[in-house]
Amino acid sequence: MSPERKSDIHLNKQDFLKGNSVEVAKRAEYRAKTFLNRHSDLIFQETANLIAQKEYDSALNNYLTRRENGLANDEESEKPGIIIYVSPIEAKNILDYVEKEYGPVKKDQVKVYSEKLSSLRFPKGVFYMVDGGLGGGMCQFYREQTTEDTMVSGRMKYPFAAKQENIVRIEGKAGELWQNPDYRWDGTPKGK
Repeated sequence: MSPERKSDIHLNKQDFLKGNSVEVAKRAEYRAKTFLNRHSDLIFQETANLIAQKEYDSALNNYLTRRENGLANDEESEKPGIIIYVSPIEAKNILDYVEKEYGPVKKDQVKVYSEKLSSLRFPKGVFYMVDGGLGGGMCQFYREQTTEDTMVSGRMKYPFAAKQENIVRIEGKAGELWQNPDYRWDGTPKGK
C-alpha cells in the first residue's frame, strides 16, 4: 500500500505535551510551600503564596519544554491505540514488513504530511522502548493488543520494531508521548 498524501498537517501538540505536568508542578509548589512555612515568621503569607505559585508555573513551563524536546518521554503504552510518526521512507519500510507478515493496513491508517513526516495509526497498537546501550535503542511495537488494560504479556499480537533514531514521535491514545530529541515536532531534524 502506498501512503495517502495529506497536505494538511494537524498535530494536536498540547494534548500530548501534558504528560505528568500537573504532578510535576504540584510537587514544586508543595516543596516551596513547605520551605516557606518553616519561615512564616519572616515572610508574609501573601508573599509566600505568590512565590509558591511562581514555582508551580516555572516547573510547569520547564516540564512542557522538556517534554516537547524529548527529555520527558513516556517509555511505553498505557492503553492500546498509537500513532507512529516517521519519515515517509521509514513508513514504507514498516508498512512493507507489517503487510507482508500480518496482512493489509487500511488506507486511512497511513498519512503523508510532508517529505519529512508520515504517520501510521494502529487503533489497537502498543509500544515500549528498549534501551540499546551504545548501539542506540529500539522501539518494540505490536499492531494489536487484545485487552484495554496496561500492556499485558501474551495479549499483544503482530510484533514489529524500529530503531529509535528513525522515529520522530509516538503518540498514544491515553496521552502517551515519546518525542525523539533529535527532531522537531514537524519531523525536521534539529540543527538543520
